[in-house]
Amino acid sequence: MYNGSTRLLDQFIVHISVERGLARATVRAYESDLRRYLSWLAHTRGIIDPDAIGKADIEEYVAQLDSDGDSARSKARRLASIHEFHRFALAQHAVSDDVSATVKAPKSAQRSPACSTRFPTRTAPARRGGELAPERCRTPCCCVTGRCSNSCTPPDAASPKRSE
Repeated sequence: MYNGSTRLLDQFIVHISVERGLARATVRAYESDLRRYLSWLAHTRGIIDPDAIGKADIEEYVAQLDSDGDSARSKARRLASIHEFHRFALAQHAVSDDVSATVKAPKSAQRSPACSTRFPTRTAPARRGGELAPERCRTPCCCVTGRCSNSCTPPDAASPKRSE
């Protein structure tokens, strides 16, 4: 079945592979995510026209991914593909509005494990070979992305000690 959504998807795949030069694996991931999304829209909602897709359709699709047992990261990646596709559709004047723009990724996908970087601190309890013992970084600055920028300041170094 070749419809407006499928035609637009084919144009999008050409755009990201040729014009944007994305890696083959990235293009395949986008294509897989979007074919699954468009197939769900066609079979569950009867939507084959990109302009007929609404915000509620996307939110219900994300909820379906959740009930299918997809991880938060998978849902976030699929939603990112959907966002890119809808932005492309708007740029191509295939739709009148980017209905995906306000759909947010699941909260659990936005959090990453705590930073595991260790810092020497001024108040470390023990010295090893003349160096201060490392203390785990407890600052939230790098924990949003899950990658430490190594520019975090340990909690004890961030505020000067009061002298008594």
